[in-house]
Amino acid sequence: MARVGFVFVGVYTLSVAHLPAIIPPSQAYLVGIIGASFGILFPKQLYSLGAMIPFVLVMILLACLAATMLMAAATVSNGLFMLCFSLWAVLISGFYFGSHFDQTSSAANALISIAALLSLSNRVLVQDGLSLPLPETLLPTICALLAVPQDLCSIDNLPQNATTSFPLEIPNSVDSFLAGQSATLDLKTNTLTVDGGLWIVKGFWTWSGTENGLAFFRNFLIVTCWALAVVILSVLIPPIRKLRDQLSTQLVPGSLKQAAE
Repeated sequence: MARVGFVFVGVYTLSVAHLPAIIPPSQAYLVGIIGASFGILFPKQLYSLGAMIPFVLVMILLACLAATMLMAAATVSNGLFMLCFSLWAVLISGFYFGSHFDQTSSAANALISIAALLSLSNRVLVQDGLSLPLPETLLPTICALLAVPQDLCSIDNLPQNATTSFPLEIPNSVDSFLAGQSATLDLKTNTLTVDGGLWIVKGFWTWSGTENGLAFFRNFLIVTCWALAVVILSVLIPPIRKLRDQLSTQLVPGSLKQAAE
C-alpha cells in the first residue's frame, strides 16, 4: 500500500505542478489518471519491470493507432466512426477468452478505454476544423484579397462588416501549419475557421511542442512516460520496513563501530 500511495502522490503532484517545459499543460491531468491506473493494476515486484515496461509501451502504441483510425473514420461520418469502434471492440474482445483471462482482461479494458478517450476527445475537432484568431502570417494574403494597401496592412485596418465572411484557400507559400488548407474568414470577429479533415489527424502525430495543444499524440506519449516513470520509481524504492531493518541492524551499528575504532 505504501508503494501505491507513493504513486498517487507522485502522479498527482506532476498533474498540478506547472512544468510546461517537460509536461504538456493541455494533458497534464492525464498523468494523474494514467499513473493512478498503472499504480493499481501493475505488480510491485522488481522482477516484473522487465516484462511490464515493453508490454505497457506496446499497449499505449496500439491504443494510439486505434485512436488514429477512429479519428480518420470520424472525418467521414459519425456512422463510420461508430462502426470502426465496434469492430475494434470486437477485435479486442479476444483478450477475454482463454486460459490467460486474468492477465489479459485488464489489457482489453485499457485498450478500449484509452482508444475511446483519445478519439472521442478530438472527434469534433477533426470533423468541424479549427477556429482561431487571424494569424499574422496570413495578413498579406487577406489584405490583397480585400484591396487593403500593404502599407496599411494590419488587423485593425481590415474592414469590419457584420455580414461579411468568405472562403479562401491559404497559399502553400505561407509560413504556417495551415498552408494549403481551405478556410473561412469572419471579418466581424477577425477569426479564421479552417476545415477539418485528415490533415488534422496527421498533424496530431507530426506537430510538436509541449505547449502546443495540437501536438496531441506526442504530448500523450510524454505524459504516459512520466506516469510510467513514477510507477517504476515506486518499484525501485526499497520497502520501508526492509530499509528500517537495514538501518537499525547493519548501517547504523556498522557506522558506530567504525567511528569508535
